[in-house]
Amino acid sequence: MEKTIEAIWQEGFLDDKAPIAPKLNDLYNQKSSNIVDKMIHMFKINLLALAAFAIVALITCVAVGLPYVGATLFTLFALLVVVGKRDLRSLEAIDKGVNSYEYIKAFDNWLKGNIARFSMIYRFFYPVLFVGIVLGLWFSRHGEKMLKKVIEIRPEIYLVDGVPVYWALAAVACTGIIALTAPALYRFDMKLVYGNIMKKLDEILSDMEELRN
Repeated sequence: MEKTIEAIWQEGFLDDKAPIAPKLNDLYNQKSSNIVDKMIHMFKINLLALAAFAIVALITCVAVGLPYVGATLFTLFALLVVVGKRDLRSLEAIDKGVNSYEYIKAFDNWLKGNIARFSMIYRFFYPVLFVGIVLGLWFSRHGEKMLKKVIEIRPEIYLVDGVPVYWALAAVACTGIIALTAPALYRFDMKLVYGNIMKKLDEILSDMEELRN
């Protein structure tokens, strides 16, 4: 009985001695390597962009009289760069000498772990970023001028120790909402930037696992 195409592909994928094995394994090795290399390249660009933004934000904010906002932005984004570089080293440490399935599976596990870890980080990152910007604006000369103008327009505004109560409550509410939605925002950002690569990764893994079963 003649072998089906699926049987031939499966034989080539699982048995290195099969005639089709070298070409098939080379194909998957090339696809796997291309995906990981592209991810590493994009990840490096992302880290460079974050580092550049941190520096530019600090300089710009200090120049316009918002040093606390600049310090907040620089510190938070610098921390992201540090964590990202550590993760990049672990990604580059994946052994390319293993077969294509183990290689792409290791990369998939790294990616899932990375997303889970950064989802937790961003649960704190976004709220701290928001609070830092609000406080930085509040304690700047711009914040003082804005409050004076508001009081002139609405002298009945309710203040406690010079702080508009309703503004403070609104800021607290916004911080809570941001904290709750932060993981979803991060996953959306990941899908926006790396969505195509992640889709290709799932397709290759699905093909490999189908051939192995």
